[in-house]
Amino acid sequence: MRIDRLLLPILLSMLLATPARALVVEGRVVRVSDGDTVAVAGKGGIEKIRLLGIDCPEKAQAPWGPRAKAFTQGKVAGKTVRVETDVQERDKYGRLLGYVFVGKELVNEALVREGLAMLYTAPPNVRYSDRFLAAQRVARQAGKGIWNSRDGLKQSPYEFRHGGRAAPASVGQPALGGGVAHAPERTGGGYATASETPVETPFVANTRTGKLHEANCRWARKIAQGSRKGFSSAEAGKAEGFKPCGTCLRR
Repeated sequence: MRIDRLLLPILLSMLLATPARALVVEGRVVRVSDGDTVAVAGKGGIEKIRLLGIDCPEKAQAPWGPRAKAFTQGKVAGKTVRVETDVQERDKYGRLLGYVFVGKELVNEALVREGLAMLYTAPPNVRYSDRFLAAQRVARQAGKGIWNSRDGLKQSPYEFRHGGRAAPASVGQPALGGGVAHAPERTGGGYATASETPVETPFVANTRTGKLHEANCRWARKIAQGSRKGFSSAEAGKAEGFKPCGTCLRR
């Protein structure tokens, strides 16, 4: 009995430390509210799904909001989809946060690739952030959709929702203003032109100290621009030999 009592806290800590498996929901799409919000009817009833890792223009950001919605409708309306969650399953509004698949196609990624959504990713939900970043790079360089020079989006969806305030670095969304096609992408403390590789990522390494941080960590904000290196996941940074920050990446 004494051994059991001693082992119990250890077993509980191991259980709590084990990452939860992704929840998978399958069902038919019964409503498309906008480009990145749909409702799915499954075995447990109707779930409102917020497409994870991306941000579509708002309805009032015409014509791009309506175009994003029309694209999503064409992809999923009335169809059976598979929704995968990431580490955090729901947002503060109770919506399920998910990656939506029609067959093998990831709809979140398709929206970014067509220039109808931007990267909108924040730790710990970064499973497909590399794919989304690559899709955004292709769309931006091709001037597709919201990135075109003639009538591209003038504000990111985040800026539009927050009265012009730029998104924090952790969400990986460029600060626009004055036309998207020629706007620089934010890179933490500086900017990169559209022809350069975007490095707006949720993790930042300090090449001088060898430390890896979440982008919103107080130590990450102090990294000199010439010593910054962005990563879309902590695993990618660790793979290059950077050591996790003892403040923001202790877990």
